[in-house]
Amino acid sequence: MNEYSVTWNTQPGATTEHQIAVPAPSNGTDSLVQDVLPLVKDILNSDEGNHGFELILQNEQKYRSMRYTSTGSISFFV
Repeated sequence: MNEYSVTWNTQPGATTEHQIAVPAPSNGTDSLVQDVLPLVKDILNSDEGNHGFELILQNEQKYRSMRYTSTGSISFFV
């Protein structure tokens, strides 16, 4: 499986170990800082391979979303 052949129905499995719950934003420009070190350690120590982080909403519904960006992104300042 690679990034070009994966679909919603064939996506790799995920685990809830070391999962982080992010509170709902109070406005459209909230800053968020999370310690992902335990997740990165899992990636580095895994013998099974790893496909990165999965970011999902706790309540997945049509038209619900969150946007993530870094301070190095042009869209961060929009």
